Amino acid sequence: GCGTTDSPNQPATSTTSNASRSTVSGVASLDTTANGTVSVKDSSVPAQEKTAAINGDGVYTVNVSGLTPPFILKAAGTDQTLYSISKNGGRANINPLSDIAVAASAENTELSALYAMRSGDGDYYRTTTDNFERIINSLRTVLAPLFALYEVSGNAVSDDDDDDGERDDDDDSLRAMFRDVRFVVNDGRVNVTNRLTGAIIFSGSLRNLSAGTFYPENMPAGPGGSTACTYTYDAWGACQSNGTQTRNLLTTSPAGC
Repeated sequence: GCGTTDSPNQPATSTTSNASRSTVSGVASLDTTANGTVSVKDSSVPAQEKTAAINGDGVYTVNVSGLTPPFILKAAGTDQTLYSISKNGGRANINPLSDIAVAASAENTELSALYAMRSGDGDYYRTTTDNFERIINSLRTVLAPLFALYEVSGNAVSDDDDDDGERDDDDDSLRAMFRDVRFVVNDGRVNVTNRLTGAIIFSGSLRNLSAGTFYPENMPAGPGGSTACTYTYDAWGACQSNGTQTRNLLTTSPAGC
């Protein structure tokens, strides 16, 4: 009666409808956001580009009015560059997961070259975008225990979820996960490791993520927790002439410390 509930004969609406997406915004999860920028290239001919600064929390917003989707995004910091793709604008996080998905979508193309060669080939970019979204969903599936541990309910990149279409407020959860977990792509494989212990949490081929292996015993303690490394030593040796003593490391736990 107050106009806030959808009519049973009308489709559900979303606060991030395509018609209102005149911006691309989200969180760029670089190791450091100091002096970081986000650049967005569109699919027009010639391609147009806009750039915006990243704030201290990693948040950015780029006005894409007049630009043609889909968009390829580049977050560049002092020592790190990550990529992402946005189909229609709106929420588009740029993080290790999006970077992996772009790498898989581009196959053998270097990501910096992919960004530089934007030529307005509509079919190519639509295919790349579809592949990107498929791979994000695959990562969401194979990393489900990790997502659950950090209470990440969305797809970690956009608000185009399979659920109710509403934006997921996962920013804090994602920050915590990326602080504890490292994502590396090498020779067509993605390895997810525990930053503290170095132990592998997931390893799989970009071409067949579903066939990868997940090692739940190597996951971090989760948000607010700590997986402390424990060490045991033998007795200190005699004091040396330079004023130092030494002792030997006997055991470490958990594995990977």
